[in-house]
Amino acid sequence: MHLVFILVYVLLSQVILVFLEVLGSIASIAVAFLPDTPGIERTWAYQIINSLRDVPVMVYGGIKAIKNDDWLSATKNLLNAAVTLGRNFAQTIDSSELIGRVGGILNKVELVGNAGLAVAGAIKEDSLLGWPGSLALREF
Repeated sequence: MHLVFILVYVLLSQVILVFLEVLGSIASIAVAFLPDTPGIERTWAYQIINSLRDVPVMVYGGIKAIKNDDWLSATKNLLNAAVTLGRNFAQTIDSSELIGRVGGILNKVELVGNAGLAVAGAIKEDSLLGWPGSLALREF
């Protein structure tokens, strides 16, 4: 009986992931077919659709990692989701100076977060020599 529940749980988990990936694909297609109106990327509607491309799968990955007690992956997924949302919706701000400041803050959050995750991952793997290389591979 327990095996049936486990099987149903695994199947439902996969169905949810597939649904989110399909949602992301539909959002990508919708963004690709939006008219090339100047400034469209500064609208809320555009950024909502744009955020649906990646963020739900990142959040799902974070939740799944929490359930598996993989706090490092959970933090990475949720941090990336938050930074992506912040960057997307910062585009709707009317002031270019404010966009620059918000973008700078998000870049710093991402840099510090990724550096911390790289060090934590290296410690978890007992390889302190590997973290400078993983930082070098990240886009800053």
